Amino acid sequence: MARAAYSCTLRNTFSNNGGYSFASGSAAAQPSTAAVEAAIAVLEADGASPTQGHVDSLRTVWNTLVTALGVYGGADAVLDVNLSNLTTQNAVRAALREFEQVVAGSGLAKG
Repeated sequence: MARAAYSCTLRNTFSNNGGYSFASGSAAAQPSTAAVEAAIAVLEADGASPTQGHVDSLRTVWNTLVTALGVYGGADAVLDVNLSNLTTQNAVRAALREFEQVVAGSGLAKG
């Protein structure tokens, strides 16, 4: 599945885009806990004697999850687009309009 992540971070100086700095690029793997849960299940099956290989496997999938979450946690806002489903600019615009409606009704302070 092709994905792209667009993130924005508020800058200290205001200029174009209301002072936000935008970056785009290919997204990391979408954060998922499935591989971590599977590795934990293997360790649980080991009982009182987990193998070092199984511990290392858990560490590997954990590090992958943490890296993927980092893509989402470093900006003030992140838009993750599934390019397999949203294949045109109009489709992305329609999704953004839906997000705008959600924000409008969210109870956040107006401004």
